[in-house]
Amino acid sequence: MYRSVFTKYLLAFAMIIFISFVLLAVIIGSLFSGYAIDNIRSDANRTVKSACDILSYAYLHHGNGRSLEGYIRGETEGVLWLLTGLLTNTEQNTVIITDYTGQILVTAQSSKMELPPKENMRVPETLIASLTPNEVYECDGTFGVFPVRHIVGGLPIVTTEGTMIGAVFACISAENETQLVQEATRTVIMVCLLVMLAAIIAVYFMTDRVTSPLRSMTVAVKEFGKGKLDSRVEIKGKDEIAELADAFNKMAESIQENEKMRNMFLANVSHDLRTPMTTIAGFVDGMLSGAIPPEQQPQYLEIVSSEVHRLSRLVSTLLDISRLESGVRKFTETRFDICELGRLILISFEQKIDEKRLNVEFVSETNSLFVLGDKDATHQILYNLVENAIKFSRPEGTLRLTFAVKTPEKVVISVYNEGQGIPEEDIPLVFERFYKSDKSRGLDKMGVGLGLYIVKTLIEAMKQTISVESVYGEFCEFKFTMKQDCGEPSTPAPQTKQ
Repeated sequence: MYRSVFTKYLLAFAMIIFISFVLLAVIIGSLFSGYAIDNIRSDANRTVKSACDILSYAYLHHGNGRSLEGYIRGETEGVLWLLTGLLTNTEQNTVIITDYTGQILVTAQSSKMELPPKENMRVPETLIASLTPNEVYECDGTFGVFPVRHIVGGLPIVTTEGTMIGAVFACISAENETQLVQEATRTVIMVCLLVMLAAIIAVYFMTDRVTSPLRSMTVAVKEFGKGKLDSRVEIKGKDEIAELADAFNKMAESIQENEKMRNMFLANVSHDLRTPMTTIAGFVDGMLSGAIPPEQQPQYLEIVSSEVHRLSRLVSTLLDISRLESGVRKFTETRFDICELGRLILISFEQKIDEKRLNVEFVSETNSLFVLGDKDATHQILYNLVENAIKFSRPEGTLRLTFAVKTPEKVVISVYNEGQGIPEEDIPLVFERFYKSDKSRGLDKMGVGLGLYIVKTLIEAMKQTISVESVYGEFCEFKFTMKQDCGEPSTPAPQTKQ
């Protein structure tokens, strides 16, 4: 049978509370019972000692040689008056006097001055024989005389010569105390039940508060499964559940954003694939059909070649993404000159730099700066950053490459350009897959939004960091770190400009 988390929590807490209160009731009942019985036993011992002392003293001075039975029958009223003074005002307390054989001679209760001896009522002789003057005999039961439970204390009556002539027993009923314990236990149980009911109600609302966001998340996940990516969980409070709900909402926003970027990526890829393929197909069909004369075909073949290279670059980019995400691409750490790599990359973009008439600055404290890392990956990183910087630079703007030693172990490489920049709200997204700040494709007609994602992935694979600073409409600067190799001193070099 299916049980929700709410039901499981509620049943678990209810069971724990119930068991705890049952144990509490049992412990309190046992304490009450033990305390009451100890008090009764103490009263019985005190009473029997007093009664034994009184009878021994009275018999010693007034026995006149008679047997204990003869003395008691002759002095019944006096004996009862002495004994009843020792008893509390209850019908349940009794003093029994027997002879040395166990035959009951007389009983006394506080509410009755005299009770005739009960015939055929005896205390077992073995019990009488086990009595000692220095230790009170204790018994818990009916004593063979009473219909209900009594606490009994007994002592022998002995003469000055040490001869046992009888015994005296103080019997105190435990019925009232048992009823008191039962009533106290019932009271404790009732209080426990009320407290347990209040606790279960509190646990109900607490559990509902804990599981309600989980139920909301379940509904949201089901909505996600149906394609409704705008489902969110309401956040209440500031506890761990609220943090989980907040994390879920952030995950949902990320999924929704990734889905949006994926759709944008598909649109961009479709556009980038369709445009060159349409161009290629049109020119090839024109040449095959004779619409393009032979003397003009070399011109159009150059266009076809350019479009083919464009398709090749797109496929290579997609393959790079696939290899990086699958972990197929391996990185080899080698020692190389990052300054020299930067110069070669700038030279490769010389034509584009001249077309925009950019002011190029190459800033480095040394002529060479050796680093440790994967050279091919570093080339791809720096190439992509420089390509983006040129692409989004304004004409006659500044393009600056800076190489600086940050710490003895770190080198910081900076690529700066003056131009469009990145909007502030888009800065956290620039390294996401399929992101393009130039959504109009006015400046970036060839890209699909994967260049910076590849850059960040490569840098993180080499356990380095990258950051971006930008003021929209003014400048943009990317900075990434590399591990410095200090095995060979670098030669100083002046700042150069082009």
